[in-house]
Amino acid sequence: MNRQGLGREDRIRRGREFKAVFEHRRATTNGPLRVHTMPAPTPHARLGLAVSRRVGNAVHGNRIKRLLRTAFRALRDTTSQPLDVVIVVLPHELQSLNEYETHLRQALLLAEQDAKQ
Repeated sequence: MNRQGLGREDRIRRGREFKAVFEHRRATTNGPLRVHTMPAPTPHARLGLAVSRRVGNAVHGNRIKRLLRTAFRALRDTTSQPLDVVIVVLPHELQSLNEYETHLRQALLLAEQDAKQ
């Protein structure tokens, strides 16, 4: 398997998987990202993305998703336990990869602190 990409086992794909993360009720907002988390039922972190049409046209939304997947790949092993992460993207202007990484890193840090309480 190519660990640089996100394979099938690295993604949240089914509606019931998204629903489980949303129903866990652990979420934080950082910048244009609303990050929902729960402990992963698998031995590795998984990512789900929710980008509505309000964010922009398909080109804009797909660019944001590509940047968020790249940011997640860089950060997926930084948490103490594997997490299922669903990112809901709020309407905003396109940002750089570094800005998305910063937003995601801060949100994951808050989620991890919240889980320890």
